[in-house]
Amino acid sequence: ALVLEPLLVPISIDIKPGSCPNPINVKSTGVLPVAILGSEEFEVSAIDAASIFLNGVPTLRSSYEDVGGPVANRNECECTTDAGDGFGDLVLKFYTQQIVETLGEVNTGDILTLTLTGVLNDGTGIEGADCVVIVGRFKPINKADINEDGVVNTVDIAIVAENWLESSIVEE
Repeated sequence: ALVLEPLLVPISIDIKPGSCPNPINVKSTGVLPVAILGSEEFEVSAIDAASIFLNGVPTLRSSYEDVGGPVANRNECECTTDAGDGFGDLVLKFYTQQIVETLGEVNTGDILTLTLTGVLNDGTGIEGADCVVIVGRFKPINKADINEDGVVNTVDIAIVAENWLESSIVEE
């Protein structure tokens, strides 16, 4: 029996339009803007805005604006700070903390791909992805990493020993 996979229309999205790279502060209590980018070939009004999820998180609200344009290669972490391109975009807002909860353990500087899914008004599935860079350290630092270089090693032990000796000298 021939099993056909459901057709997913690839779409161009831009997390934090106008920003490149796309930082996501894991301590933010605000919203994360994401634009589904319209083009000559793709009209964003064909999207069922209520069906959109980013990393499984539902949309908070949406609006139609012209905030950016697609990059040359949407399969990479390529991004742009370009403003509107003359085509309408569907701008969505997501609670940042709900997105952060989907990321697992991350640390400042990590680059991750977030995936947006949904359907067109005719039921056809859509999917797009964009990269974010993590800021605002999420994973607690190891307390034994004295110099905070991400590694617990002899350098940290030497710093502890040096401070131990200095603190144990008592002037009489």
